[in-house]
Amino acid sequence: MKYILDCETQKSTLISLANVTGISTDSIWNDFLDLDHASIYESGNYPYDFSQYLYNSFIVYFNISKIKIDKICWFHLSRTLHPEQYLKHGILPRKEAFSLLYGTDKICHSFKGLVEWDVTQGPFAMLIREIAFCPDSAGNHDYLKIPELIEDIGLSEIYKEQGKSVIIKFIYGIQYEPDHYIKPILNYLFNCHNKNELTTHSNTCFNGEGKYIPKENIISIEFVDK
Repeated sequence: MKYILDCETQKSTLISLANVTGISTDSIWNDFLDLDHASIYESGNYPYDFSQYLYNSFIVYFNISKIKIDKICWFHLSRTLHPEQYLKHGILPRKEAFSLLYGTDKICHSFKGLVEWDVTQGPFAMLIREIAFCPDSAGNHDYLKIPELIEDIGLSEIYKEQGKSVIIKFIYGIQYEPDHYIKPILNYLFNCHNKNELTTHSNTCFNGEGKYIPKENIISIEFVDK
């Protein structure tokens, strides 16, 4: 059995959390999240933030000794003139993405010198899909409106007029200890349960650190209105 975290929807997030912890969805949603955690945290003197408090409380409440995660679904956000390139090349880091852009868009020829930028970071992605639609409250760049790379090279207007906003779902192996992923998931579900705005603590990000995501890892390409 594969233990996969898939935070595409609130429901899939809850099911995934139940799967990797062995706790039922009903127990998580109707028992643990029904507790007034905000008041408990505010009335205490905890030496850590609320997300850490939620995680610690979750582990103690259910007496969890091990969390098993094999793979994680991530959501890469972008606005592109060439959505077909993802299925051909996968998801590229910034430097390789610019090199490809330079080869496909004639207008980029005036930015030839930028190919030599030290922009090897990325590609990036979100753990929680819903974060894509609340960049202000989450404190994120609005990648669906315009990618930072496109802003950097002055092509924002063309991409706003002619581009398509996409969410690319892909799967990847685990990079950190389980708590790195479970803490934002619990924060996200807590905010959903209490109908709060999502914040930066309701998500964590993927950084490929210069390694591309193979096209075989891509699960879907979703076009969204922006």
